[in-house]
Amino acid sequence: MTLSRIVAVLAIIGLLMVLASYKYVERDADEPLPPDGGPDPLREESYKWVSAMGEAVVAGDVEAGYEAARHLYLTYDDAQLLARYLEAVRRPGWSDNYMMMAGEVVINRMGSPEFAGTTVRDVLFDPDAPQGAAFDAVRIPWWDDIQISRRAAGIAMRLLLGESVLHDPLIVYIGQTAKPWGYERTLPDNDGGCTYLCRTAHPEVYG
Repeated sequence: MTLSRIVAVLAIIGLLMVLASYKYVERDADEPLPPDGGPDPLREESYKWVSAMGEAVVAGDVEAGYEAARHLYLTYDDAQLLARYLEAVRRPGWSDNYMMMAGEVVINRMGSPEFAGTTVRDVLFDPDAPQGAAFDAVRIPWWDDIQISRRAAGIAMRLLLGESVLHDPLIVYIGQTAKPWGYERTLPDNDGGCTYLCRTAHPEVYG
């Protein structure tokens, strides 16, 4: 992970508690305020822009997404593409944690010295990705027609703002087949299938 990326992650740690509550973007009008006079996240400026970015990703509103990005440590393009990828790759019955793990492989690639690219677009559509390292989900015929849910948008932003489930930057492969050198995590689904998350075969290049 580069120094600039570390600084960016540290700068937004304060946002993560707000972002963890991002489920459906808005609280119902009749929902009570936090008990004991606690802070209301919907009145926090950071929540306002996280919420705005989530709605922009769901609606495909590029202009609103760019405006929200001016106040956050992420870009609309990264958030929209990662959320779309999560919709494409997720399997029936996957929990939020499983979706986080699948998306974290993309985040790990963005900071990896082994692969090219530092943005979600670079990583997902890398034309020079080695055999077996490509993200096949982006090649489905209906990629451009995928409807992004608030759930996927929220998870994408949590990842881009630095939240981690795997806590292992060496997990850089995802697919339906385990790599010959073994797999790190398995994500079973309700259809009896399994997605494998695998570590790099070249840990020495990660320092």
